[in-house]
Amino acid sequence: MKSTGSITVFLSLTFLIVLTLISGTLFAAKLSADRAAIAISTDEAVFSLFSCYDKDLLSRYDVFFIDGGAGSSSPAFEKHMQFLKDAIKEVLEPSHALLTGGTLLSASVSEMEITVYTTAAEQNGIIFAEQAVRYMQDTLGLQGIALLGKTLANENTVTAQENAGAAVDAQNAGSSMDALEAQAAAMNAAAGAEGGTSSGNAAQELTDNPVDTIRELQRLSLLDLVYPDPEGISDRSADGADLLTSRSLLPSLGVVETTGEADSGSGKLLFNEYLLTHCGSALAPGDAALSYELEYLLFGHTQDKENLHAAAKKLMLIRTGVNAVFLLTDPVLHASVTEWATAIAAALTQPEFEPLIETILIAAWAWAESLLDMRALFSGQKVALVKTSENWQLRLENLPALISSPDSLVRDAPGGMSYTDYLRTFLLTASASEVRMRFLAIAESAIRLGCGRPDFRLDLCLDTVGIRASFLCEGKVTCTTEKRASYRFDF
Repeated sequence: MKSTGSITVFLSLTFLIVLTLISGTLFAAKLSADRAAIAISTDEAVFSLFSCYDKDLLSRYDVFFIDGGAGSSSPAFEKHMQFLKDAIKEVLEPSHALLTGGTLLSASVSEMEITVYTTAAEQNGIIFAEQAVRYMQDTLGLQGIALLGKTLANENTVTAQENAGAAVDAQNAGSSMDALEAQAAAMNAAAGAEGGTSSGNAAQELTDNPVDTIRELQRLSLLDLVYPDPEGISDRSADGADLLTSRSLLPSLGVVETTGEADSGSGKLLFNEYLLTHCGSALAPGDAALSYELEYLLFGHTQDKENLHAAAKKLMLIRTGVNAVFLLTDPVLHASVTEWATAIAAALTQPEFEPLIETILIAAWAWAESLLDMRALFSGQKVALVKTSENWQLRLENLPALISSPDSLVRDAPGGMSYTDYLRTFLLTASASEVRMRFLAIAESAIRLGCGRPDFRLDLCLDTVGIRASFLCEGKVTCTTEKRASYRFDF
């Protein structure tokens, strides 16, 4: 009787051990399944967040960013955190689960935080630029990149022409001639007083002095002279205080990783081409805070008219340099200059003034020819990068037509440079960081105005996001996972 029940006790203890082993195995299996579910749910949640890219930015500028402000003008990351938690919960506790309405697993988010994010405006807009470069690489192709490289060949030529134009004193041609005429009159009067022959009124005998026409033209504003429709010039202006470039920007969190593509030689060319295809100009105005967007990127004024004037002034220097060089080297045109200089010096009865008069005439004639070049550019036509006798448009005797009917003298030069081509070369020599930040300001204003989103901020738009989440598994164990995703990288 003493052994009665011993087998029962033995089997009970054995069953308890087996049951414990089975329970432990099941618990470990569930924990393993929990970890797998956590990894899957976190991936799904982050990918779902990145599918919520800003559609206005994509449709207008072909880039992917998450609006970190969620429609407001301040960070609204808590909304994105809630979105992530809801997406994770849908994977871990699917509402469409059969029978039980749940799963055999037990895992829930206990804590979550954003550990990394990178904004579009980081490092003077380099993040936005890298996405733009990637877009251009995908759409333009290697052949297009090679063709863009040819624009570099024009850069040095245009720079040399601008320097030559700066050396030509075209703006003071009229006043320089006035000074010579006054000096000649004084010399003639002095000669008459000493008993010589006075010819103080001799200058009036030359009634068609081309410099007289230049004087009359230079009384007008530059834009009135070169823009085909001065009344149609945009009068839009932007409040500088409202632009992205005038406020403190939200910094990125964590280490900012860049691809380096935007800073490479081909990357700069591609980004410039991106700007040319996504921004308006004087030929095709945009609808951002300023209509002449490309001109703003280059010159930074908050009024369209000021930016257009700056572009016209720069172009005039370049074209004047081109034309002055050609006048000095072409024997036919230079002979015409010499002939006119001789006639004017004779009218002033001061032959020794001939070299000075010739210099004034070259500057005046080059400047006048440049007016026609500019009218061609602002009309959408092309002008020759380097002038020849075939594409020279203006003769000195035709200067009065610049006042009465300038467009009748304008000739297109197929194969030459267009206004857009010149803007392309200007972008090559401009500060890349300044251009990028001005572009962000323009792009932000375009979304605000064109899409009815007055609180939109590009420095709240996110390109890279990293999260850390803690989960309570099976009511006992805490598991932690991290996930990072980006529109530019594959992590």
